[in-house]
Amino acid sequence: MRKIYAALLVLVSAGMVISGLLIIDHYFPEVSSSLLKCGPGSSPCSELSSSPYSEIFGVPVASFGFFFYIWMFFSMFLFWESGKEFRSSFVYLLLPVSIAGLLTDLYLGGLLIYLKIFCKYCVMTYIINIFLFIVAFLWYRKIKNTTGKWFDRTIDFFKSADKIDSMKFLTGAFLFFTTMLFLFIVSFSLYMKEASSFSVTENQSEQESMDDFFKDYKSQKSEKLSFPETKFTFGKAGNKLEIIVVTDPFCSACYSFHAAAGKILQKYKEDIYMKYYFYPLDAACNPDVKNTIYKNSCEAVKTITAYSVHAPFSEVYDTYYKNKDDLENAFQRDEIDYNYIHELFGMKEIVSFEKFQKSVKDVTEEDLKNMVNAAIDNKVEATPTFFVNGKRVEGNLPYKLIERIIEYELREIE
Repeated sequence: MRKIYAALLVLVSAGMVISGLLIIDHYFPEVSSSLLKCGPGSSPCSELSSSPYSEIFGVPVASFGFFFYIWMFFSMFLFWESGKEFRSSFVYLLLPVSIAGLLTDLYLGGLLIYLKIFCKYCVMTYIINIFLFIVAFLWYRKIKNTTGKWFDRTIDFFKSADKIDSMKFLTGAFLFFTTMLFLFIVSFSLYMKEASSFSVTENQSEQESMDDFFKDYKSQKSEKLSFPETKFTFGKAGNKLEIIVVTDPFCSACYSFHAAAGKILQKYKEDIYMKYYFYPLDAACNPDVKNTIYKNSCEAVKTITAYSVHAPFSEVYDTYYKNKDDLENAFQRDEIDYNYIHELFGMKEIVSFEKFQKSVKDVTEEDLKNMVNAAIDNKVEATPTFFVNGKRVEGNLPYKLIERIIEYELREIE
């Protein structure tokens, strides 16, 4: 019996650790990757975390997994320390719970296959859940002859729970414990979501990491790039330093980069010229993406392109990011309502819906193909990717590090 208990303890503890790592990777992907980025070039688990399938009602799937394991961990102690009768009761609870875990894993595993993403941590939790079921089943087989079959024992429990006051209290207390634990995990996950939106105070190790990155950056040689001319630009053509940016409208790392780039442009507006190219992480127009990461990202690129016919790209792109969350939700629908998109975008005073709609239709598949091919031809694999004086950087950098790179390149030009 103690061997079974020890096996369960090891499996559940491993599941808690791995689920915890997945939560951290969801909110702080820079911990498992040198820089936050989106797309095929990012780590598989981070790529999964950036997809719309990684959350249920705003809570990461990994948080539900963590609840599953920590609930089992505390329940084991609770039932084990309560005596022999309660230990056997735990088996009858563990068996259906482990089966439910397996059924959930079948769906999640199928989703990984559908997305063509291999997240090793996810697969490890599936393996743990298989072993949990095996241990639960073997334990049940060992005791069923003396304590009764699962169905009969369950019927007896409901009959006695309704009549015995102490059983009512114990059942209610356990349900209360389960509910409070679930709410705590959900609340903590939402807190992590808020915490991840704020920059972390620099410490010595972060400074050392930036120093190492800057050292590696300086050692790079400028690449021979073949990007065509683009009308998507910030700053004045002919300024001393040209920066090429490859981005996706829905990429969270690109959103963070845009905020930093805005400060850089404001500070160095007389020195920098930024040229933008789109690499939508949507299989509808990007052959490099095995499966869509951001649904209808191609349509979002078409929309931004359409508005850029009627207003400067810099104004269009800034306006888009001001309303990004609402627009992204609108684009994620099965059927896109462009009238609604036009309402959300915030440029009704600049262009009428009729002109906007015509401009969207004027953006052809060939136009999208040319945008994507510009990135593919220059071996872009993730967003954001940007080139400063021909030197490649993948992922979102802290503002201070971007500023340091700009200062260095401007000195080199002089």
